[in-house]
Amino acid sequence: MPRRPTDHRGRELTDQGELDEAFALVAGRFERREVRLRTRRCLEGLLSGLERKNGWTLAESS
Repeated sequence: MPRRPTDHRGRELTDQGELDEAFALVAGRFERREVRLRTRRCLEGLLSGLERKNGWTLAESS
């Protein structure tokens, strides 16, 4: 069974709004919009239930 994504405090993220809140903690570190969007998609892939998490599978999932 895949692990559910968690926030910085270890609480499970149950919906998109909670992922938005978690990403808001680091979004300010990226000045350019394109970089923020790419980072967001990468984070979503890392927190997803993918069996293997490498560059190829993350690119396919986004």
